[in-house]
Amino acid sequence: MAKKIKTQEVESEATSEAAPETVMEETPSENMEISTEQVEEVAETLAEQSADEDKTKSTKKKAKKDDSIIAQEPDDDIKRVLKSFPTYEYLYVNKQGGVFAPDTKPTLVGGAILYKNPFFNK
Repeated sequence: MAKKIKTQEVESEATSEAAPETVMEETPSENMEISTEQVEEVAETLAEQSADEDKTKSTKKKAKKDDSIIAQEPDDDIKRVLKSFPTYEYLYVNKQGGVFAPDTKPTLVGGAILYKNPFFNK
């Protein structure tokens, strides 16, 4: 028969082998003093950096959206598909001929390309 191990003994051994405590050194209070001017300068630079990042992100999104529209003439197969949907000004069409509305979620569209429909009727 197997010998049972008491859980209290195992827990006490685990706590005794714990990592040694780290001692934090205290820094002198002289180094900790910061003027309000320094704080304001840091706050201004952080605000400017975040504003610049927001501007670059928005321009990148616009550029991606504009690049997805093809400037060249669609081939004959794509034209036949676009001709079937004259009520849409733009349509996503994939390699297999699948059609998606322009407001479809990007995760569903997959590798489809956004075309401007030459057969669009207002």
